[in-house]
Amino acid sequence: MRHKNPHSLVPFEPISEDDIRDYAYHLYVQSGCIPGRDLDHWLEAKACLNACIPKAESTPACIAIPKERSSRKRPPKASPRDPSRQ
Repeated sequence: MRHKNPHSLVPFEPISEDDIRDYAYHLYVQSGCIPGRDLDHWLEAKACLNACIPKAESTPACIAIPKERSSRKRPPKASPRDPSRQ
């Protein structure tokens, strides 16, 4: 894997598919091995490698920003009406 200053004028060596695959697997494991996010992990791995973000500092997008739980409670369900009382 490459570790170069992204602001230097020295040309970057291309990112290999093996580097992306390894990083994507790291993100997969770090996010709890949830299947079906392979493309998300691949694209995120590629972006992290382009930004020179080491694995130790990476956090998958799916767990980086937790979803907020609504503080509102749902209204109680209406009880079924008795058809004989209509």
